Order: sequence, then C-alpha cells, then structure tokens
Amino acid sequence: MFAHEYLSRPEQTPDALRAALAAVDPKRLPEMQRTKDDAFAKAVEWQSLSPVRSWVLAWARDIEIARRPDLAARHARARSNLEHDDAATAREALRELSGVLSEASEAVRVRAAPPPTAATSAPAPPSRRPPSPGPSRSRGTGAAGRGPRGSRR
Repeated sequence: MFAHEYLSRPEQTPDALRAALAAVDPKRLPEMQRTKDDAFAKAVEWQSLSPVRSWVLAWARDIEIARRPDLAARHARARSNLEHDDAATAREALRELSGVLSEASEAVRVRAAPPPTAATSAPAPPSRRPPSPGPSRSRGTGAAGRGPRGSRR
C-alpha cells in the first residue's frame, strides 16, 4: 500500500472508490470487485442495503489509510508487528492497528453523514398536551385530601 497525500478523499460511490483504489493500491482491485459482488448478492438476499453500505465504508476506510502518509506508515508498522515474538509488542501493534482503523473509519463516516436539514436540525415543537400533575408530593395526605393510606382525617 502506498501513501498518496495528493489524492483527495473520494466520493463514497463504487466508481469513485474504484478509481481511488486504482490510484493508491491497484493490486487490490480484484479483491474490491469480489467483495463488491458479495455485498450486492447479500443485499439482494437480505433485501437490505446494509451490506452495500458496509462495503462502501470498508473501502472508503482502506483508501483513507492508503492516501494519508501518516496513517499508511502507522498501519504498515502495526501490521508488521502483529505476529512479533514479544507478546507485549504484538499487543501494542494490535492496539495501534485498531487505532488506525478507528481514525480512518471516523474520517470517512464524518464525510458520509448527511447534512442536517430543517426537519432534523430544528428543535421539536412543544407538546400540545399540558404536563400531567404527577403524584402528590405533600406529606401525610393522599388522593382527595385523605391521609396516609387513603383514610379520612
């Protein structure tokens, strides 16, 4: 995987992601096509777009790592230490790899979030029903002026 800091973050569409992957890591194009075919097959089978959305986010994340030299270097270093003989080094590599994946995922999710609309950004209108009075908080009286346990005074 090569870092290409000049490549801007692609749109989250299959064609844009494919073009970006061709620029940053062309050897992975067959893998991308295989996983795309699998995602679309699951989408049809499940009658849901979730597999396609997951596919888009996974490839957007991987391209984000490849296009940013800082993430690409951290990712490569962590992957190379995952099976290190020293258990502490391997654990630290796993933590670092998780951090890189999280950072890249967050970067592409922020981009993928739809812009707020008037319907989603406006505060909810106040309720038309008046608030219910709730239980009486006065000591020693219950409902209708009765004392404890409903007895008359």
